[in-house]
Amino acid sequence: MTGKQLFDKYQRDGRAATVGSEEREYGGLLLTALMTVGKEELFATLEEAEKTGKKVALTYPAESVPAEPNGITLVD
Repeated sequence: MTGKQLFDKYQRDGRAATVGSEEREYGGLLLTALMTVGKEELFATLEEAEKTGKKVALTYPAESVPAEPNGITLVD
């Protein structure tokens, strides 16, 4: 699947899931990631996550209060 297809899948899954579920939370996280880093970086990272069995996570600057995400990374 392409990064766009993966993003769309996670958005559909999130909308269909119950509030507070892991699927709903991940869909929201990916939407925030899209607004933070843009589609090109997010879609490429989603493709890498799919290949490696990881998930996308937001990164935050060390000294920002209140903390706003400044990037993305892959996590287990």
